[in-house]
Amino acid sequence: METYKEGWEKFRNFVRFDVGSGSNISFWQDRWCGDGSLKQCFPALFTIVRNKDALVADNLVVHNGVILWNVLFTRQIQDWEMDMVLSFFDQLYSTSIRQGESDRLVWNPSKKGFFEVRSFYDELIKEDGPYFPWKNIWRVKAPTRVAFFVWSAALGKILTHDNLRKRNVIVMEWCCLCQKSGESIDHLLLHCEVSRALWSYILILFGVEWVMPRMVLELLKSWGAAMGSGQAIVAWRLAPLCLLWCIWRERNARLFEDIETSMVELRKRLIDTLYFWIAPHHSSIVFTYVDFLNLFSVRP
Repeated sequence: METYKEGWEKFRNFVRFDVGSGSNISFWQDRWCGDGSLKQCFPALFTIVRNKDALVADNLVVHNGVILWNVLFTRQIQDWEMDMVLSFFDQLYSTSIRQGESDRLVWNPSKKGFFEVRSFYDELIKEDGPYFPWKNIWRVKAPTRVAFFVWSAALGKILTHDNLRKRNVIVMEWCCLCQKSGESIDHLLLHCEVSRALWSYILILFGVEWVMPRMVLELLKSWGAAMGSGQAIVAWRLAPLCLLWCIWRERNARLFEDIETSMVELRKRLIDTLYFWIAPHHSSIVFTYVDFLNLFSVRP
């Protein structure tokens, strides 16, 4: 329930209401009159209002087509509070009411006023911190489950051993790929000996010199510039997601199935997977495996 309330409070920051009947809008809590809620704009008046849970309809009176506001307080208004009260009622009477219509929820981040998942995500990212490279994850045409995995890895949410220990799961503190260091997301996917060898391999194929970033998130941010042209651009953009996914699959195979793939086979699996992801984007033309291999600066 607490999580639900927290989520609603975040969501509420991005919506406002167009008032019709007022029977579905909180008078003090919702944003319908001005840039914020009346509770936020007039906190002193909120402390002395008689009904803090009132709906807009509870305080709205329509007499002969004329709109009147009837807000009751627990005590008399003091002289020094009059300017504040006048400002409060000015704001109420300056708000348009659509008589005879239903209340309408408006999504502020969208020009059309309709809710969009992407716009909500963008607003949350702005709240949480710096730029997040979502285009390098969701717009490169990788399989959906792969994009979701990479997105989770960038946010530090996949269940590596360090994250499992945070959940009080007892696991050995070691990396099943290099069998030397503790398993964290960034170690497993970037800095482990096995992972590092695969990253070096793919960068050599594209003819790129690269200093490996410290974190997965930083890698995705810095992978934006396209290499080459045409199909080579598609391959370059898909490469980090493909490599991260292949590393994760190998890790799970070793951990849960006790199956270890050689470095030669890992490289072949990486190239094959990248080809199968790219091929559907060229269904209108013949795009052979040889054509794919010719995209690279160095032949695999």
